[in-house]
Amino acid sequence: MNLEKLLFLPSTPLNVLLSAAFALQQDSQTVMELWLIDQRKMDNNPYFKALVDWKQSPFKQIKLLPGQAKGLQKLKERRQNFATLSDGLEQFRPNQIMVGSDRRIEFQYAMHYLKEMGQTVNSVYLDDGLYSYAGRDTHLFKDGFNALLKKLSYGHWWEEPKTVGASSLIHQAWLFQPSLAVEALQKKSLMTINVDWFKSSELLDLSHTLATVLGVNTDKIREVDLLVLVPHPNNIKKFLIMQHV
Repeated sequence: MNLEKLLFLPSTPLNVLLSAAFALQQDSQTVMELWLIDQRKMDNNPYFKALVDWKQSPFKQIKLLPGQAKGLQKLKERRQNFATLSDGLEQFRPNQIMVGSDRRIEFQYAMHYLKEMGQTVNSVYLDDGLYSYAGRDTHLFKDGFNALLKKLSYGHWWEEPKTVGASSLIHQAWLFQPSLAVEALQKKSLMTINVDWFKSSELLDLSHTLATVLGVNTDKIREVDLLVLVPHPNNIKKFLIMQHV
């Protein structure tokens, strides 16, 4: 019997939330793991701890990979991450990978490694909440140089997508508003995320678990009318511009 095996590679809080929501919709026979990648905080990482403590978790295993190094140390850190990924992929052998950004080198390496293993794998992009609709500024020289540098440093398998989710590695995209997605994503097989997923008791349990880890007063949260999740502080300006389009 060939089991469906899903691997989630989130890197941001929104990626974690979407991964958990999507995982809860899967058949009970589906085997799933979540590997939290590109994390600056390794000691007492609140999202990792919340996922591990989540009593109703659908994930068979949770892993944590760092993204702390800068400069030349980054190359060493990534090679160590590659070794961790290789070991995990050898054991788990997923046939589907869900990711919040196909520009993450961990994702591209995983796809490359599985291909080298002869493992057929489908890759799915989960809405990142910004680039799906605002796109990403492209710079011919900068992007070209970055692609060349990564190919030389890591391997010919690196691909430089014009915007998040647009690489040839992505086969399908799950979005909140598919009709509003940038043109590059319109070329993918688009699916709509059901907002009711986030009302499930299991996901609410994860939210409460995370709130406990972060020391958040959930009574105060109930008074909030609107919560805006921004993937990265550097994107706040772009997000505000979108509101006036």
